[in-house]
Amino acid sequence: MVAPSVGLLLIWMIVPLAMMLWYSFQNDNLLNPGTVSFAGLLNYQYFCTDPAFSGPSGIRCVL
Repeated sequence: MVAPSVGLLLIWMIVPLAMMLWYSFQNDNLLNPGTVSFAGLLNYQYFCTDPAFSGPSGIRCVL
């Protein structure tokens, strides 16, 4: 009886995770909803090089 509930819980967790990863690779403009394009790793490059993000996250990694 445990196996179906564990399987359902895994699906419940994996689907939102997969959708989050898919949306993180998209370039979406909320002002123009029809203009969605594939950004690839540019979103992650932007966040890693942004001083407003890398400062606090770098301090958090040191701690």
